This record gives sequence, structure tokens and C-alpha cells, in this order.
Amino acid sequence: RGEGELTKLRQSIVCETTLARIARDLDLGLYLNVGNGEESNSVRTRDKVLADALEALIAAVYMDDRTNAHGNKYRAVIICLLLTSCQQKKEDSPISTAEIRGIWISCYDHISAKGKTESEYKTETDEMFELIKSFGFNTAFVHLRAFSDAFYKSEIYPYSAYIAGTQGADLSFDPFAVMLESAKEKGISVHGWVNPFRISSDKNTDKISEKNPAKKLIESGSDEVCILENGIYYNPSCTENHGRITEGIREIIKKYDIDGIHIDDYFYPSVSAQVDSVQYSQYTSQGGKLGLEEWRKENINAFVSALYKAVKAENSNLIFSISPSGRLEENKEKIIRGYINKKSHNGLFPIIGRQG
Repeated sequence: RGEGELTKLRQSIVCETTLARIARDLDLGLYLNVGNGEESNSVRTRDKVLADALEALIAAVYMDDRTNAHGNKYRAVIICLLLTSCQQKKEDSPISTAEIRGIWISCYDHISAKGKTESEYKTETDEMFELIKSFGFNTAFVHLRAFSDAFYKSEIYPYSAYIAGTQGADLSFDPFAVMLESAKEKGISVHGWVNPFRISSDKNTDKISEKNPAKKLIESGSDEVCILENGIYYNPSCTENHGRITEGIREIIKKYDIDGIHIDDYFYPSVSAQVDSVQYSQYTSQGGKLGLEEWRKENINAFVSALYKAVKAENSNLIFSISPSGRLEENKEKIIRGYINKKSHNGLFPIIGRQG
């Protein structure tokens, strides 16, 4: 496709026709509940949908990740959603107008609450969601935990440095409660976004608050925490950490009227054997037969399965979603095509969007 066509696709975050083309191209036998603009109520059939959009969309949403200081600014994000947002394909069946047009509000994008009154903060969040609404978005994926911290008033995690100025500092009001109120007033759906295992993006433990549950683990030398060149992480192989993370997400669901929980791509922080050598040795000494890579996959599968069940137990209507790391070729070949080739999708469906 020419650069002109890619430019047009880049300007449309997740447009109706592109999603419909994906449904047709992937031969999933499904119609997406998508709608955009004046054609949203019209009846479409499979024969009316043009082919050849998946490669173009991936290229369009991925763009040039070298321009972003915080990582891959534009990612091909595969979000696993329940098929409640889809319906079995029937010839000449109308497509619902329900559609997620999402924007990410990362830890770097949050409005700082440091030194502000609740009223001052509310004015700024009102302006932010008014702008979000004006661009045509209807959903915000809001970072609620980025570094074993919180952008909301938590009994488990300290306030994030990005919301309070210093990790663990006090605030006189709950910034997420204010933000959520602004979003609802503008008709914007909110999903809580959590980085599950990341504690810090560097090795400097001095930046970590004494209120952070990771601090005691670090100070005790526990193998439940990994200190690596690229940062500090909860060890994904430890079920104790699975429980800590799940409990933190339960807290969010119980406190706030949100529409979904989204976890980001920070699972195993490294392929190095040092990350979980103790746990893997215990596993093999007890007769475990899986290789290290497969064993790690099973650890993450167990974590995701338990978290999904916990989310649904708290509120069965919540959407639970995951975005993998933005590695274009790997995602396209291993994840997208692997998913398409499976005979059973177990109630999960991939959508592709842009995060940035």
C-alpha cells in the first residue's frame, strides 16, 4: 500500500471499516460490533467487506517506535476480550454500534495532584476528558499502577511519584476518584490499567518508598524480587506475588465503578536464568519435566487464569484485557497467526489497536 493510504489509516485509531475487514480477512466467522459515523446502522454482509487490511493496519498503528522515549509509542496491541463484544456471523445481520475507541493515559500522562486542591485538580481533569471526548474517544485506559504504586487512594500501595511528586507522599484527596467523576460526566468509559510485576525501571532501590510492599522484600533479600540491569520486578514465578497483584486489583474493583481491568506486557523481565533459578530448581527437583521457557509460560498462564477468575468474581460484567509487548513481527507471526489457526478460541477474541 502507498504512503497515502497508510497515512489515512494512521489518522483513524480503530475505524469501523478496518475492523470489519479484519473480521473478514481472518475468516473468524464473526461480525464485530463496530460502528462509525453515518453508516453505522446499515446492514453489511461478508461479501461487501474488502480484503487486504490486516497488514496495512499493523503497519499503520505501529508507525515508528524509535520516536518515543518511553518505549513503543505505537503498538500493535492484541487485547483478549470476551465475545460479548462480538456476535456469531449471520448473512445480512446488522452490526451493532457498540465500539471501543480507546486512549491510553499512562503514568507519564497523568495530571500531577501535588500541591493542588481537589477543585483545582477537578478543573484539569474536566478539561482533559472534554478534549478526549472531542477527539471521538469513548474509553480511557487509565494507568492505576505502574511501579508497584498507585494513582488512587490505596491501602496496599503508596501513591505514585507521578501523581504525588514523590512515591509514598500524601495527598488530601483521591485523584482517581476525581478523574473517574470527570470521565463519567463526559460519557467516557474507564478501564484500570496495571503493570503487574514491574517495581522500578532502574536498580536504584532508594527511589522505592518504605510504604511500598516491595521494599521489605528487597531489604530482606527475598528471591520474590528480581533486581536486574533493566529494573526491579516481582518474580513472576512466585505464587505469593500472584496473590499480591490480584489483591491489589481486587481493591481497585471494590473501590471504583470502572468498566474493565487491563494489564500490560511486563511479565518475565528477562530471559536470564537468574530470574527464577531458585524456583525452577525446586520445580525440577520435585520431578518437573518442562523446560525453563515452557515452565515460565505455565507460570504466567496460571497467573492470568487466577486473575481473570478473581476479576469476574468481583464483577462479572467487567472486561478483562491484556496487551502484549509491541514486537511487530513476533506478534504477527506467533500471536495473531497462532490465534487464527486455533480451532477453538475459548471465548477470547483479538482486536488490534494503537497505544500511544
